[in-house]
Amino acid sequence: MKKYLCLLMILFSALGWAAKPKWLSETGAYCGQQKLCAVGEGSGHLSAESNAMNALAKIFGTHVQSKLEIYNKSSSQTDESGPLSGVDDEEVTATIKEKTDQLLVGVEVKEKYETPDGIFALAVLNKIKGAKILKTQMQEIDEKIKGWFKDGRRASLNKILKEFKIRGNLNLKHQVLTEKSYPSPITYRQVIAKKAKKRAKKVVVFVDFKSFEKKSPLKHVFINALVDNDYLVVVKKALPHQYIVKGELTTEKTYFNVKGFEKHHFHFKIVSEKLDGKKLGALNFSSEQIGRDQRQSFNKASVEIKKYIIENLDELNID
Repeated sequence: MKKYLCLLMILFSALGWAAKPKWLSETGAYCGQQKLCAVGEGSGHLSAESNAMNALAKIFGTHVQSKLEIYNKSSSQTDESGPLSGVDDEEVTATIKEKTDQLLVGVEVKEKYETPDGIFALAVLNKIKGAKILKTQMQEIDEKIKGWFKDGRRASLNKILKEFKIRGNLNLKHQVLTEKSYPSPITYRQVIAKKAKKRAKKVVVFVDFKSFEKKSPLKHVFINALVDNDYLVVVKKALPHQYIVKGELTTEKTYFNVKGFEKHHFHFKIVSEKLDGKKLGALNFSSEQIGRDQRQSFNKASVEIKKYIIENLDELNID
């Protein structure tokens, strides 16, 4: 009897192995050249699908990473004259993730295979469909880049450099799917050449900044933004300069009836002038934040104010 049971177990095991689908053991061969595939395993259908999609994202990311070093060398953010752009890498990373998530929406779970120990799922990204999504994303960026390049102002050129980092990542993904690059209508060299011309003018700005804090980090954020836009900055009025920017950061505690928390209103204002006092432009931004104290509230407001400065610096109309 035991002999027959053993034979039956061997038979069922062999049949079970034979029933395993090809995509489970030969994923690449099964999917062919037009698809990018990955297998995930889980205790249930949802976990198997999720793990398959995560596995696909990792494979895709690995392919992109292999091309990233070459891209970074060809799009360096510095040259012999110093920094060319204060690109906010954290914001860039967040944007890239958002656009990658849009691409992965096109991933489908095509197959599933159940075993006594768990469930396997096959996640598939159609390369042609994925490439179309990436191309559309790059075209949207290209329209912005062309407008900023035509505008030609310092802040506009820096915005292009930020978008180049995002676009470059999308283009690497496009190359993974199609083995072809999708070139930008404006090149990195063209932007750097325009920035170099701006830098060669050696425009000097005197910054007079007042704050409710003796050493406000936002003063340094603003000065860095000016330097990133190829201005020279002085903080002593006696030194030679062509333009003046007067900054002020104020705060006011407002009513908030929740024990242990406070609400603070922060207002940031910058006015740019010629040496004769003629006003050129201005930045105005307010942020109201809740925190356990003023410092925590200000830390939250600083993030918004920093982003506002970088995105709107051209409204000062300097040079």
